[in-house]
Amino acid sequence: MSRSEHVTFEFIETLVVPLRTVYGSEVHGISHAQGSDRDEMGFFAPTLRQCTALSDLPSSYQHKSAFARNEVGFRIGNQPKSGAGDLDILLYDVRHWAKLAIAGNPQVHLPLYVGDEWVVMSNDLGETARRERARFMSSHVASKSLGYMT
Repeated sequence: MSRSEHVTFEFIETLVVPLRTVYGSEVHGISHAQGSDRDEMGFFAPTLRQCTALSDLPSSYQHKSAFARNEVGFRIGNQPKSGAGDLDILLYDVRHWAKLAIAGNPQVHLPLYVGDEWVVMSNDLGETARRERARFMSSHVASKSLGYMT
């Protein structure tokens, strides 16, 4: 379960998403004056059907509005480059997200710590994760976070 799948915004809207927040340049105050894309991250709760399916569930789903444009020559490698006004969403399977958080991945901790103004959506599970965020912290996590964003 460590593959990511690119999906449409309409598919994202069908997922049960306990927590989704803005992250990236906008939150850190380093977005471009001429405009930046909007980066959102969170986690989804797989349905019972997804959990019991014989095929592997992706560890994350990604939506990039730049994919919809599919502009030739506006790419980094084989990925379309996001620009001003684009929406990039990254949603982890909650089990994969928890593994990354416990392992000390500083990026996946961001939804737990951003201000309320950056929360796009949250339900009881998402609010509990934010309220109990200290449970994902340890000296191991702190050492991995040193130097993040410097």
